[in-house]
Amino acid sequence: MTRVAFLGTGGIARTHAKNLTACGATIVAACGRTPEKAGAFLSAVAGREDAARGEAFGAHDFDRMLTVARPDALYVCLPPDAHTGQAEAAAERGVHLFLEKPIALTIERAASIVSAVERAGVRSQVGYHLRFAPTIRRLRAMLDSGDAGRPTLLQARWFCNALHSPWWRDVRRSGGQAFEQAIHLYDLALHLLGDAEAVSAVGGNLCHTGADDGADAYTGDDTSVATVRCAGGAAASISASNCAIPTRWSWETRLVCSKLTAEVTSAADATFTPYDGTSEQYNARATRPADEVFHDPSDPYRAINADFLTAIGTGSATLAPAREGLRGVRLMTAVTTSMHAGGRQEIVAG
Repeated sequence: MTRVAFLGTGGIARTHAKNLTACGATIVAACGRTPEKAGAFLSAVAGREDAARGEAFGAHDFDRMLTVARPDALYVCLPPDAHTGQAEAAAERGVHLFLEKPIALTIERAASIVSAVERAGVRSQVGYHLRFAPTIRRLRAMLDSGDAGRPTLLQARWFCNALHSPWWRDVRRSGGQAFEQAIHLYDLALHLLGDAEAVSAVGGNLCHTGADDGADAYTGDDTSVATVRCAGGAAASISASNCAIPTRWSWETRLVCSKLTAEVTSAADATFTPYDGTSEQYNARATRPADEVFHDPSDPYRAINADFLTAIGTGSATLAPAREGLRGVRLMTAVTTSMHAGGRQEIVAG
């Protein structure tokens, strides 16, 4: 049974903890801003009896938590700016790492984490749960088999309207909506199209300039659009808005390939339309290609945690190891740099 500790005790940590418990892992410790917050987290995710067996630590006792709890795996669920070497320290002790996205706020810190993970030979997983959406897994399988043909164009959007936590509103801590939240869609471009080569982006804060003035002011972007050129000439157009319908979070993506068009409207629902690309199908009198309506309500959060636990148990690779997190930080750095430069094209660091 895998022994798991948590660094960070917010909402996403609770989501992972409940799925880990369902998958048979044991939560042995948590490290929060204070021991009280860590204790409340343990009680919420494991129940009072199990919480009594787990140990709660404050932020300054992280190293002590690793020593006392001796976890097999650590879930790092911190704001992007709060990575100050904890992941590297855990990897050096042989602790497997689940890293919430983005894995850091800078390329340098992300590269440091990846170096530590690969040097230690521990398993790692980045919290790109959309890779585990049934619709995206089906699409990736069709690309791998060749049934989809060559990917050419991806369009994706992320809509919501929320202030989130104070750290999220502070661009110095989160990087902004595109960097911290829409990174899921940019990761899909990397996952489905391949490496990003160049990007041009525009955006800004259009709806929240007066939100919570003062220490908790909203200083990040709430509107962004980017065009990404990927390997082999494929292109992606990705947009994000935090000015859309309050209390609703939605994302969609469409992928056009040489033998398939996919319209993904959620983690569970998609329409796949295959065609063979022959000249006969271009004829106006040809039979219209049939749509395949796809539905699978399987939980991607359950799947990403199960994948990580399997990798720990068997030594297999995960679907999104730490190096994928570095690719994401490199791309998002180029996106935000371009945005702040009024859309100037930026080359994505290799």
